[in-house]
Amino acid sequence: MDRKAKKGVILASCALLPMGVMGLVFALSGICPFGSRSLSVLDMSNQYLSFLGSLRDLLTGKASALYLPSMALGGDMLGVIAYYLMSPLNLLCCLFPREELLTAVSVLYILRVGLCGLTMALYCGQRHGYGWRLLLPALAYGMMAYMVAYSLNYLWQDCVILLPVVALGISRLAEGRGRWVYVLSLAGALALNFYIGYILCLFSVLFFLYELLSRPKTETVRPWGRLVDFALSSLGAGALGAVILVPAFMALMGGKASFSLSELSLALKFDFPALFSKLFVGAFDFGELTPVGLPHIFCGTVTMGLGALYFVDRATPLRRRLWTAGLLALLTVSFWVSAPDLVWHGMNVPTWYNYRYSFLFSFLLIGAADRCLSHLREGIGPRQLLLPPAVTGAAAALAFLGRSYTYVTPAVIWEALAVTAVLCGALYILLSPGGRRGLTAAAGAALLLIHGADMGLNAKLSLDELTATSSSPARWAEY
Repeated sequence: MDRKAKKGVILASCALLPMGVMGLVFALSGICPFGSRSLSVLDMSNQYLSFLGSLRDLLTGKASALYLPSMALGGDMLGVIAYYLMSPLNLLCCLFPREELLTAVSVLYILRVGLCGLTMALYCGQRHGYGWRLLLPALAYGMMAYMVAYSLNYLWQDCVILLPVVALGISRLAEGRGRWVYVLSLAGALALNFYIGYILCLFSVLFFLYELLSRPKTETVRPWGRLVDFALSSLGAGALGAVILVPAFMALMGGKASFSLSELSLALKFDFPALFSKLFVGAFDFGELTPVGLPHIFCGTVTMGLGALYFVDRATPLRRRLWTAGLLALLTVSFWVSAPDLVWHGMNVPTWYNYRYSFLFSFLLIGAADRCLSHLREGIGPRQLLLPPAVTGAAAALAFLGRSYTYVTPAVIWEALAVTAVLCGALYILLSPGGRRGLTAAAGAALLLIHGADMGLNAKLSLDELTATSSSPARWAEY
């Protein structure tokens, strides 16, 4: 198989594997089309299903774009389309009968999980080289806690899919390799959902500075020229997305959106050590969909272990490791302190679905883990393999010191330690010089298997709680 064909097979696998694991989770949890549960929870049940049904009726000639009966006494559908229905993936709803719309929602969600895996693999492959290791970041990003906790909020997920492409475009821009990947991907994100698009705009500024400042000092860079190029490219992306931004913004102006500087404060949102509990499997509480909870940042025990090793990776310049730590720290402070959290939310305190930007933290950690894995033998020594279990143990100690949780139990901690042990064993074999090809392949397969089981278990535990009060497909068919 030539290089181009192998790359295509790897990328296809990076999309299909998360889809397969999530499909298995749906089957085991009895979620439509495999059972009586569904993603019809909260806003999906109260609004989104009606919007998707109206879009289907519109496209099949049974409704008008100027009037939406499902909006209270009826209303303009153009604003609803601009904010809730711009994703081209929603057109696939037309392939399903109206009474099977919940099946369509499940299928589209699993498809979006696969697309997240694909774009993450593209980003990591372009940055650190293509190989079968990309299955690990693809699984981690496609099935991260954010995608599971907000599985009902399909309108945000397309921007999550585009984040790795936006980041890749920024990396290319910082290297002076062209601007169009960044311009088109950010414009697409703004058009698909301007709320999460706004979050990506903020992140783009931070990520561009990160890429620019973390480059080796030996590299000749014209920082002011590239800053100007970035600013002009960002304006271009905003202009391209304005066609959709304007009607979406105008539609929300009459709704619940409001801006208030009085909400800015330095109040702390939670007890900081409790944040470490969100690094473990099943750390989902339905009540935490309100603003009083904790961010959804779990992206795999394997990711956490490799992420820890990244910071002692000799093959990654210290300058870059420090800037990565700084960006992760900034996001952590944003979770913890009210004022920066409010900025990320567009100066609006969310009434539901808190920390809507937490997928950024997972993206950075997954990217760091893949960078470490991509040149493992050059950067990591056997002694450093003591770090992942130490980090897992420390996270558990900080999380449980004088606290208890409904979602993280001692059994979960033992599971994390077992996964970490498999990780360290696999890495030890992969680090061994002159290791036999069959043995290293078995180690890689074991690592992928335990990672997939870890991500699948988290998805099942979380979805079991999320869908416990969901509407059944039979009930929707009655409407």
